[in-house]
Amino acid sequence: MNESSPGMYVFAGNNGSGKSMIRNLIIDMLGVSVNIDPDVIARGLDAGQPERRKISAGKEAIKLARECIRYRRGFSIETNWPVVI
Repeated sequence: MNESSPGMYVFAGNNGSGKSMIRNLIIDMLGVSVNIDPDVIARGLDAGQPERRKISAGKEAIKLARECIRYRRGFSIETNWPVVI
């Protein structure tokens, strides 16, 4: 992938299904430097009780995705929500 044709890679599945493991194995091949993981964002906001920060983390994830799209930067995102394309 190059900057003239950035991509969005979605890693979707149930919690514990291996999304992060797979992403970590192939991230170099994808050529993206931004990974958006709302669970990681929530833990960064409140390490003791990240579940209390899910909405804030989701909003931050959306903001990051929009910035990547705006500036044409490839990124990956992890989700356990159904994805419809």
